[in-house]
Amino acid sequence: MRLTITVLLVKLLVKILRIFKSGGTSLPGKIAAKIYPNILSVISSRIKTVFVTGTNGKTTTVRMITGILKAHDIKYITNKSGANLQSGITTTLLNAMKLNGRFDEEYAVLEVDEAALKTIAPLIKPDYVVVTNFFRDQLDRFGELYTLLSGVKEGLSSCPNTKLILNGDDSFCASIGKDLPNEAYYYGTRIAFGEYKEGSVSDGRFCIYCKAEYLYRHHTYGHLGDFYCPECGFSRPYLLTALSETPVLTDKNTKILLSIGDPDNKENVQTIEGTIPVPGQYNIYNAMAAITLSKVFGFDPKKSVEALAGFEIGFGRMEDIRIGNKTLRMVLVKNVVGFDQALELFISQNKPYPAAMIINDLTADGRDISWLWDVEFEKLGQVQEVVPAFFTSGLRGEDMTVRLKYAGLDMKKVRLIKDYNLLVDKGLAITPENGYFYVFPSYTALLDFRKLLVRRYGIKKFWK
Repeated sequence: MRLTITVLLVKLLVKILRIFKSGGTSLPGKIAAKIYPNILSVISSRIKTVFVTGTNGKTTTVRMITGILKAHDIKYITNKSGANLQSGITTTLLNAMKLNGRFDEEYAVLEVDEAALKTIAPLIKPDYVVVTNFFRDQLDRFGELYTLLSGVKEGLSSCPNTKLILNGDDSFCASIGKDLPNEAYYYGTRIAFGEYKEGSVSDGRFCIYCKAEYLYRHHTYGHLGDFYCPECGFSRPYLLTALSETPVLTDKNTKILLSIGDPDNKENVQTIEGTIPVPGQYNIYNAMAAITLSKVFGFDPKKSVEALAGFEIGFGRMEDIRIGNKTLRMVLVKNVVGFDQALELFISQNKPYPAAMIINDLTADGRDISWLWDVEFEKLGQVQEVVPAFFTSGLRGEDMTVRLKYAGLDMKKVRLIKDYNLLVDKGLAITPENGYFYVFPSYTALLDFRKLLVRRYGIKKFWK
């Protein structure tokens, strides 16, 4: 009876909050936990659960996985809004549950905050956990990187039956599979698709076991690549899914060639071509994570790769908003490596597209914005002759302006515009026909900016 009442209350709260233009993603879950403190443990065995965690790529990887499930006619629920803390996950599950305590869906595919996995995993004991990567993020929210990794391992240590899908190119992720007894499957690259630069490896530069500096057979970006320790021998594990040829990137999509193995027979390898309908090197890793999981599910790899071509992008994660014959492209930025990769994509276009950086410093963004000084904005100098303007905005728009000044950009092209309506008007006005206006917002800036676009252009709300 208590479960039925709790489920009913959550459903009512979600509906009421959405009537009043709120996402209704966290508050219902918080209230449910007060009424029924161990509710996640009670309901977790009633549906198969997949967790997706890591620093970058969680939302996009979840969307890719659910796209594959849909292609295989499998029902699922997911926290589409991105509410990835315990309260948001509680809301997602209870809002989908029937009043009789059952689910119509077979899978729950849940984005889980990497810092929260330590406490959520022991409650739900997921069937599968996908870990995308670990990069230095918001220190005032997450703390030191090795502490975060330790917390993830601690959370998973209580889930020995959970199957792990790990980024083999990431030494931090690979150490999870080495240190825990769980079944682990890895994905990564067999070729380099990034240019190695001296000093470009800042996170994960030294062996987690013996502290010697890693060497690389090839390197992609950040600390990702075919790493090995020359002292203790720790190295990248066997890859179930691997990028086997240099990808072809355009401003609309990415064409890839994957080698997909068999968990039971390493000699049985399929080579499959695919298209990811979003650009960006980092999305290749997201796609490989989803394909690896689908292989562990026992799905046909070819059908899973084909499903990638039609997956629905998450809000703000390379989200394109068509406005007349121009496109506003939003790319969420929240840490050094993510911003660097977003800039690499922008620079690779080498077209007269304007760009806006909207930076806030609220709690969800991280109060400390000193990380902006580690982002390589200097490389924007390669395209500043082509780019008509670089806009800055947000609560810390002035700081972003100063950062671009010290990056050596022509300040005649840098414009601080705090009003979002004016920013959209000015940006689109100088965007060429059939071109793109790139907007790089931090998390809370994305939420506010997107609300404006909902009002002006009627795009989907973030929870839809």
